[in-house]
Amino acid sequence: ENGNQHVFPNSFIYNAVLNAAAWTRGSRDHRLEAMRVAIEMMQDMEKNQQESNLSLLPHGGGDERGNQNNNSRPDAITYSIFFQACSALMQTAAEQKSVSRVV
Repeated sequence: ENGNQHVFPNSFIYNAVLNAAAWTRGSRDHRLEAMRVAIEMMQDMEKNQQESNLSLLPHGGGDERGNQNNNSRPDAITYSIFFQACSALMQTAAEQKSVSRVV
């Protein structure tokens, strides 16, 4: 709330968070929380990509303040890490099925 409102995470930061999630070990609850974080990161990046695509339109794009976050689009590395996270964190068929509905 008190930080710089014009600073956004870039792809490097999102990928680092995804990588940390992919390497999470421990109980089922820990793995499910890590998977939730990974999905949230992907959803944020997809949203940023859609907003960035809107900026190509005449009316602009970005958030409600007109800010753009063009540096956080998912790339090949992002998708690779996300799939690694899915593979590592979803160990049972039931877990895979429950997450596949979200993704």
